[in-house]
Amino acid sequence: NVIVIITDDQGWADIGYNNPAVYTPNLDRLAREGATLVNNYVMPQCTPTRVALMTGRYPGRFGTQALAANNQPAFPIGTATMASMFKESGYETFMSGKWHLGSIPEHGPNHFGFDGSHGSLTGAIGMYDHRYHAKADTPYDPTWHRNHKIIPGHEDGTHVTDLTRNEAVRFIKQERSGPFFLYLPFHAPHLPLDERGEFVDTPTQPDPENPKRWLNEDKIKWFNDPQGLIQSEPSRDKRLLLATVHHLDSAVGDVLKALEETGQRKNTLIMFSSDNGPMVSSSKKGNYPNSIHLVKYNQPSDLRGRKLDVWEGGIHVAGFMNWPARIKPQRIEEVVHIVDWFPTLASLRSPRSDCLGRLGPVPAALRHGHSRGTGPLLDLEHAGQSLGAAPRRLEDRPIFQGGTQQGQRLAAVQSETGPGGKKQHGCVQSKDSQRPSPPLCAPTHPGPKNKMVETQGRIDESRRSD
Repeated sequence: NVIVIITDDQGWADIGYNNPAVYTPNLDRLAREGATLVNNYVMPQCTPTRVALMTGRYPGRFGTQALAANNQPAFPIGTATMASMFKESGYETFMSGKWHLGSIPEHGPNHFGFDGSHGSLTGAIGMYDHRYHAKADTPYDPTWHRNHKIIPGHEDGTHVTDLTRNEAVRFIKQERSGPFFLYLPFHAPHLPLDERGEFVDTPTQPDPENPKRWLNEDKIKWFNDPQGLIQSEPSRDKRLLLATVHHLDSAVGDVLKALEETGQRKNTLIMFSSDNGPMVSSSKKGNYPNSIHLVKYNQPSDLRGRKLDVWEGGIHVAGFMNWPARIKPQRIEEVVHIVDWFPTLASLRSPRSDCLGRLGPVPAALRHGHSRGTGPLLDLEHAGQSLGAAPRRLEDRPIFQGGTQQGQRLAAVQSETGPGGKKQHGCVQSKDSQRPSPPLCAPTHPGPKNKMVETQGRIDESRRSD
């Protein structure tokens, strides 16, 4: 079985194994007992990251609508996806959570390989009413659906994290004769942050008697972890983010419990990543239902930049893979990009799926038991169970010189071979041009303390909250 978990706007320092001030015991255990991806990279915003994950292709291949948060169809019907690859390989496929790759039913997840789906077709929503944006006449609202049909009442009154957890647990516990693929793109901790606990009818708001605290904060369990980490945080806004992440982590724990209770934990591969860096501060006008103006609410890190930036803080996020039957505890220093995940997972399956033929040269290479930089990414515990040739060491790969620092080493995320056997180190060759597009590269360093060379700046601020 394969479970892919994507969180929303969770920064590098918003998880316990990167920051001891954050209470995430379940996520921390998965990382500790699996393969931690030290240099895990994504796109700087939600839709492009999801495009890269689902298709194994750079978002720019599909046009500008795939390069930023967008309600338009990100890629055309018929595009090979991770879900269609698994479905054609005999897996039962299901997702619950945030789709955001085409916010209309005619372009929903069931058209791209999912047997069933649940959640929002759009991006961010109210955490309890599950409506899109704050205005009643907003296009694409209502958005809360099951199999592309709007759910009457939108399951109003239950936190979206709990709804996604409930769907995941239900799906895992179903009786089946074959394997499954479960995609869980959680909405948290994207805005609007709202943790009401048992006070469901009272949106999160400052305590009128003590504005430095949230109303009912002492009585809501998500603000009160067993180690007291959240309450030791002096910033009110940061405590709300920590409570949201605690809630998210608890949901992941329930998913793990369901796997263990059904005897499926040992042979289930779990892959985890955030979709981009942290939001840091919210808009004063409030774009979503029950929005609260928050200032510097993420945990601080020494990575430069945030969501929508191509600095490290915008694209370098936590990630890991956990598979008790096959993966030993380890730290992967190799540069990994989320575009690599599809071909890596494809290499786990026999090449029965036609998706592989439509994806291009990298999966074709995987068919023959070797790969170039995209995977297999992991060393397995037992000899004779190799998923293919081990990836080359980073220092053996082609490098680029560039930026304002002399000798800055950049490794290509992906290398392909062009016509006539000419190597295109890190470049994506356009089908209608002999001139390759600019290299898509990621920096090589062991952790967050070395900041990316100053080569690019900041993207349109107006899109940061989408």
